[in-house]
Amino acid sequence: AVETLALSHRGDFKSFEEQLRDLMWALARVVIALFLAHRHERSPAVEQLERGGRRFRPAPAQARNLNTLFGVVRYWRTYLREVAKKDRHGFYPLDEELGLTGDRVSFSMLVVAARLALKLSFAEARSTLGLFVPSPPSTEVIERTVLGLGKHTAAFFESAPAPAGDGDVL
Repeated sequence: AVETLALSHRGDFKSFEEQLRDLMWALARVVIALFLAHRHERSPAVEQLERGGRRFRPAPAQARNLNTLFGVVRYWRTYLREVAKKDRHGFYPLDEELGLTGDRVSFSMLVVAARLALKLSFAEARSTLGLFVPSPPSTEVIERTVLGLGKHTAAFFESAPAPAGDGDVL
């Protein structure tokens, strides 16, 4: 596809570069979808699972969209539903295994958005991120990410060593 684009493209370099970027993003989304499908297939099949004194049984695989640095990827994963009379809960083992969050945004995307939001407003961080990724997360997701990660800063600074060459403070 890239060779065809390169040989047949008659427009300016800007449009060629944009089309190439879109092709690369599409390829990356396919590779991510294959990775997720492979990991789902490799997940051990369970008839029933006990966890924390609660029992779970598998339900049919459910679809989910995941917003990545390359765009939105759709994948399927098994849901383990609690066996209980009321207040049933459940979880997705694949999501837990891969460290995927409930907000349907990859951690890499969240980290980039949070880093931008340290220098810009949440809306500006989303707008700026939109220049580099096809589907930036909402300002609300960026804000929740920054506030969620921010609660860990005190512990981080307490455990981090003093910077090299740090002297006495007057």
